[in-house]
Amino acid sequence: MKTSKKLILYLFSGVGFTSLVIFGIVNVITGDTLSGFIELGAGLLAILNLVLLYATKNEELAGSIILFIMLALLVFLSIDGGIGGTGFFWFFVFPPLAFYLKELKKAITWSALLIGSIFTIYSLGYIFYPPVVLTQLFASFLALSFMVYFYALTNKRSTAQITEQAESLSTLNNELSKKLSAQEKLDGIISEKNKELEDTKRAVLNVLEDLQEEKSRDEAILASIGDALFVTDADGALTMVNDVFESLLGLSEKEIIGKRMVDVVVMLDTEGQTVLPQDRPISIALASTTDVSPKETFYFKRSNDETFPISISLAPILISGQAIGAVGIFRDISEEHAVDRAKTEFVSLASHQLRTPLSAIKWYVELLLSGDFGVLDKTQREYVLEIQRGSERMIELVSSLLDVSRLELGTFSEDPTKINVASVVEDIIKEHAPVIKEKEIAFTKELSNDLPYLVADKKLTRIVFENLISNAVKYTPKKGTVSVSLALEEKSGVKEFSYVVQDSGIGIPTDQQDKVFQKLFRADNAREGDTDGTGLGLYLVKLIIEKMGGTIRFESSEGKGTTFFVRLPLRSSMSETNI
Repeated sequence: MKTSKKLILYLFSGVGFTSLVIFGIVNVITGDTLSGFIELGAGLLAILNLVLLYATKNEELAGSIILFIMLALLVFLSIDGGIGGTGFFWFFVFPPLAFYLKELKKAITWSALLIGSIFTIYSLGYIFYPPVVLTQLFASFLALSFMVYFYALTNKRSTAQITEQAESLSTLNNELSKKLSAQEKLDGIISEKNKELEDTKRAVLNVLEDLQEEKSRDEAILASIGDALFVTDADGALTMVNDVFESLLGLSEKEIIGKRMVDVVVMLDTEGQTVLPQDRPISIALASTTDVSPKETFYFKRSNDETFPISISLAPILISGQAIGAVGIFRDISEEHAVDRAKTEFVSLASHQLRTPLSAIKWYVELLLSGDFGVLDKTQREYVLEIQRGSERMIELVSSLLDVSRLELGTFSEDPTKINVASVVEDIIKEHAPVIKEKEIAFTKELSNDLPYLVADKKLTRIVFENLISNAVKYTPKKGTVSVSLALEEKSGVKEFSYVVQDSGIGIPTDQQDKVFQKLFRADNAREGDTDGTGLGLYLVKLIIEKMGGTIRFESSEGKGTTFFVRLPLRSSMSETNI
């Protein structure tokens, strides 16, 4: 709108300058000097207005000046009687120009000034035109004024609408700019996130490559392990096995992965009986969350039904104290079994062969001591007694070795009979009475009077009771204490003999207690106090008790004594006859 006003002002200033200067010069030449100079002055003002508009860019002031020039000219022309020719042009163009350059109220004011001026002039009697011409003049003026008025009003509304639309567009443009700015920021964030994702992707790929390398290395390590290895989940289902596992059992990985170990691999005990799932080492490891390394020998069955002895060890995989699986290893110990059996057979054979010369030595020593070949002097008798003691120790050792080898080989000839257990214990105590008296040991016994008979091999049973009492008496110092108790107890509906031997002897060192039941083992303090022991007694006792289906355990403190606890099942449905 400002640009349109400026163009109109430039136009009217130019036209006004040109026409006024021309008419001014013509009037001066023709002798109308006053009109000429007034027109030339108005033209000069039009030029100055043009310069002012260009310098100040103030359309409002320039519009007022051009309207003032036009108003002054029209008043002069009306008085002068020259409102004809170009005078009519200025007269009729004044209202449109006023309404265009000014707002409505100001335009009406300017138009009113024009009308008032002409009316005043005519009121004073300066009537230069006929009434008909004046009527046409005013009618035309009013019609043109109304037209200009409505044009201005419409233009104002259009301008308002345009302004409103322009403002709406401006608002939309601002919002769009904000959204574009936000979008640019979002694009920047997305670009950064994409970059981060790319970096993360590369990092993950690197980690995966490292994990793949680790996995390949671990698989290579597992493949190189000489023992069979397997891993299970919390339910005992196999999740991984190595090549040795497949080779030993004749099972492929595809056949067993995802299945429970107890379902796909049959385990047998030394008696050839199938081990129940809840008693399997894998079940114990998962349930107790502790490492399991059974000392007893178990057997696995191959896919072709062959069995082989194993040594097995398992460890639970724990997270926050909870077992999420287990890892186990086992190996075929058939060769070790064969070697042990060969050694046992050799010991058995050697022991059997040694009995004959030892028996001969014993017989000849007894002859010498009897005096059948002459009376021995004191020195000779001492030497012969030493030979007798040595031969008896040898016979005892050979007998123990034979018993052990026969039990290990399964060649021991058992003769189960009804045994009065209390009577056996009484006899053993009487046999040790001289030593008990000599060492002034306070010996106590608690033997129930209504014990049933035990159905077992009498010789083996005696070995168990005799060894424990003998050790208690042997390793208890002078004026020490030994107690023996024998009773029948019932646990979970099962009746068992409870045999307890307690002493105040030398005890067993803590760091050696796990070796007590090993073959040929003797504790350090036991070897120092008694050099004649064989180290076979407790091994033989445990072997016999386990063969009878019983259990043995002990509690010991070095220098304070030892207590052995034995439990033996009745092993018979015979009526419990009182002793």
